[in-house]
Amino acid sequence: MVAVTEYISPAVVAVCGRFNAANDFVLEHVNAYFDVSPQWNLLRAALTGHLHLVQRLSRRNPNKFQRCCEEAMDSAAEFGHLAVVQWLHFNRKEGCTTDAMDMAACNGHLEIVKWLHANRKEGCTSNAIDFAAQNGHLDVVKWLHLNRNEGATHYAMDNAATSGYLGVIEWLHAHRNEGCSQSALINAINSGHDHVSKWLVLNRRMDCVGNIGFIEYAARRGYWNVAALTTNKPHLLELIDASRY
Repeated sequence: MVAVTEYISPAVVAVCGRFNAANDFVLEHVNAYFDVSPQWNLLRAALTGHLHLVQRLSRRNPNKFQRCCEEAMDSAAEFGHLAVVQWLHFNRKEGCTTDAMDMAACNGHLEIVKWLHANRKEGCTSNAIDFAAQNGHLDVVKWLHLNRNEGATHYAMDNAATSGYLGVIEWLHAHRNEGCSQSALINAINSGHDHVSKWLVLNRRMDCVGNIGFIEYAARRGYWNVAALTTNKPHLLELIDASRY
């Protein structure tokens, strides 16, 4: 988040300081009466959620910001500023890209995902579920699964494993077919999520073994001494046995 004093007029800061009133609340409300929009650009105003600045900039220069308006709506969606997304939708023609829904999903802004779904046509990509799973937003994953058709990839489970979100992994396992790659197990091990690595060995064994075997893949990821690895993680022993056949 941008610091308050970065967008407050220096004159406002000076006057408020003179009267011992230079706190964020007073500065913002006094500054609202001044037009400081030349200090801003539309993208910065949108991604920080300052709707009044988005409105001023757009109305003052209606044609100047055509190139950045798509990115402005994308960024507003990414950072959870629904009011800005809605204003740009109703007052500008540039629209957004699939990044809007993808990144709103990534950050768990389900309300914005639903609004974009109902009001825009850009949709999303498989990144939406993949990113939402990575950050543990199971409610978003479930909604996208039921309401969108873009699907997901193995990165959803892989990245959830990296972050230790076992609940998300279990749901993906039960409701989707992408599975995971060998990266899921090694990522979980690297991140210290033993509960996740144990679950993966038990429930996604073939994914963990992969096409080249667990021993080879572990070596490629830097685990040359597999015996030492299994000393602290005996649940990996069955993967080593499977890799020999």
